[in-house]
Amino acid sequence: MTYDYRLASQKFVIRPAEYWDEKRKSGGTVEGLEKHGRHGYLYRGISQAEFNYIRANKHIKSNMASSFKQEGTCFGDDWATAENYTNYGRTDPRLTGKPNYIIEVKQSAVFKRDGDGYWKTLEAVPIDEITRVWKMEAEGDAVVAELFSI
Repeated sequence: MTYDYRLASQKFVIRPAEYWDEKRKSGGTVEGLEKHGRHGYLYRGISQAEFNYIRANKHIKSNMASSFKQEGTCFGDDWATAENYTNYGRTDPRLTGKPNYIIEVKQSAVFKRDGDGYWKTLEAVPIDEITRVWKMEAEGDAVVAELFSI
């Protein structure tokens, strides 16, 4: 595994407080989030519940609550897209008080790119395929992230 140790112990803002709209319960992200991604890796934004499932069951597998069964577990090749799936709307940590996570896995033959541009698999992905994890949580009206251990 190759980590960017410059980011290892640093929190960084992904949804600034000044972008937060209390009335609409939404807020934009900062520019440049894609720098946290790496070529050849895939990213999945997950809730605290899915994070707990992965830890307990030792694999990544969608419960299909927000997707079609035939899709399997979806990943993106873009860190910022994965972040947007978790820190917006009903799963925004500023609303729930619960953290969200982004997991990174190495792209492999088990993933097939679908017509919608996302990478999908019907197979359970073993927990040891996870190369990096970011924990994202509310800090006031902002959302911050930092590298975290599975």
